[in-house]
Amino acid sequence: MTLSISGLILKETKHKESDRALTLLTDNGLIRAYAKAAENIKSKKFAATALFCYSDFLLYDSHDLYLVDEASVREVFFELRSDIEKLSLAQYFSELLISVTPESADTTDILKLALNTFYLLCHSEKPCTLIKAVFELRLMSLIGFLPNLIGCEQCGKFESDEAMFFDLNSAQLLCADCNPAGGRAGRLPLDAAVLNAMRHIVYSEPKNIFSFKVSPQVLLKLSAVTEKYVEAHLDRSFKTLHFYHSVRTTL
Repeated sequence: MTLSISGLILKETKHKESDRALTLLTDNGLIRAYAKAAENIKSKKFAATALFCYSDFLLYDSHDLYLVDEASVREVFFELRSDIEKLSLAQYFSELLISVTPESADTTDILKLALNTFYLLCHSEKPCTLIKAVFELRLMSLIGFLPNLIGCEQCGKFESDEAMFFDLNSAQLLCADCNPAGGRAGRLPLDAAVLNAMRHIVYSEPKNIFSFKVSPQVLLKLSAVTEKYVEAHLDRSFKTLHFYHSVRTTL
C-alpha cells in the first residue's frame, strides 16, 4: 500500500551506511519512515529528506514500516542553518512537537502552526522570544491544554488594577481579591500587558496570532509564563530548550 502525503521533517538521523530515518509532521499525525540511500548526495531523495524540509512524499507501507519511495521539496527552511539561535529554537520546537503530536490523528492545525512558525523564524524580523512564546502557548491550546483567560474563575472579573494570577495547574485566572496572600503555589502574577498578549495568542484567528507587539520587558515575562506552562503540563524538560537559552543573544 502506498501513501501520498506532505510532511515537515522534525528529525533526521543516519541509518546504517547511507539511509535516513525520518520523523515527519503531517496533517495526519507523526509518521516515521526510512529513506534508502538518501545520504548519498547524488540521490534524488537527498535534498527532500533533509532536516526542516517540508516535502511531498510517496510512502510505501512495508510490514508496518514506511519506506520513502519518492520525495520532492516544497519548502526548505535553509536560513535556519546560518543562525545558531534560530536553529536551536527550531530544534526545540521539533522536540516539543515530537513529544506531543499523536500518530494517526487529524493534526492539520498543528502542522499549519509549525509551518507558519518556521517561516517566520526564517523570513521575519520578529523577535525569537515572541515566536517562542506564541508557539508554546498556541500549541498547548491545540493539544488539549487551552487555558481559560476570559476572566477570574471565581468572580468573573475581566481585568483588575492589580495583577491577575494565572494558575499553571488548573489553567485558570484569579483576580487579586480571589487569590489571597500566600495563595497556592504555581500561581503566577500577570500584569495587564502580559495577560492581553496571552489572550491574543489563545483566542485570535491562526493568521493573526503573531500580529502583536509588546515591550522587551513584557516579552521576557510572557516567554517565562508560556515556558512554565509547557513544563507544568508536560512534566518534563527539554535539552534543546536549555541549549537555546545558552546561545540566546536577543529578545
